[in-house]
Amino acid sequence: MSSFRPKVKGKTREEKREYLNALPYVYQLRHTGESFCLMIPELSLVAIHPQLDAAYADLTRQREALFQRCLDIGAEEDIVFPRQFTQGRETWRQVTMFTYKALIICGLTGLAILIGGSMVVNKMSIALSGVFDKTTEKVMSLAENFSNAPEARKEEHLEKLRTFLKSMKPIIHEVRQTLEEERTGEIKTKR
Repeated sequence: MSSFRPKVKGKTREEKREYLNALPYVYQLRHTGESFCLMIPELSLVAIHPQLDAAYADLTRQREALFQRCLDIGAEEDIVFPRQFTQGRETWRQVTMFTYKALIICGLTGLAILIGGSMVVNKMSIALSGVFDKTTEKVMSLAENFSNAPEARKEEHLEKLRTFLKSMKPIIHEVRQTLEEERTGEIKTKR
């Protein structure tokens, strides 16, 4: 679960024993029929007695004996501490790991969007330059064909262009009038 292990405080054996006995372990109580079952889950200690006070006293003796045995063999670092000692650090570690992972994912996503966007822009510029090149070639070839065409053919095309422009005259007039109204309206509002 976590690599964080709290240290037993105290320099002497007596200080360490007092520190361990003062740790705030959570006691769990169950009433089963005529007896009380009192437990400390982190230490795997259980006391069962018909009287609650006797169960508490027995569990306290078991806890002190366990701590004393651990201190006798030098295994005090292997004692499981109460959850509240390790939960804060574990939560902080999980939050930092989440933050690192989120930053990595955001960075990779941004990089993918940047690369994908530049590829799309590059493809679009290539496609548009091809369209513009083809359009320019087409206009140039039409202009060349028009200049090399016989005079009668040129007059025929010019007449078609004049007819087209005459049919567009109402639309051109409306656009010109709208633009002039907007321009004069802007001038009036600026003064």
